[in-house]
Amino acid sequence: MSVIGYLSRRKNGTYHGKLRTLTIHAPILLVPVSKNCDSDPDYRILSGRAEVGAAWIRITPTNSSAFIVLMIDTPELPRTLRTAAVAG
Repeated sequence: MSVIGYLSRRKNGTYHGKLRTLTIHAPILLVPVSKNCDSDPDYRILSGRAEVGAAWIRITPTNSSAFIVLMIDTPELPRTLRTAAVAG
């Protein structure tokens, strides 16, 4: 699997890291948000002052481990980028 970024969890519940593709080298920040229903995202994804996507916490059914699904949508991308953040 290709690695396109790294995230580190901070004490305040945010994740800080970098997104790196062939054309994008950008800092990203995942900020927790209040949810009104189960389908609402758990995090907003920011790069600088721009919101570039959303993320959801998911649990694997086989071993109950958590991971984060990220959906990033910026003009630089030909389509929405859907990727997962897993503990390394």
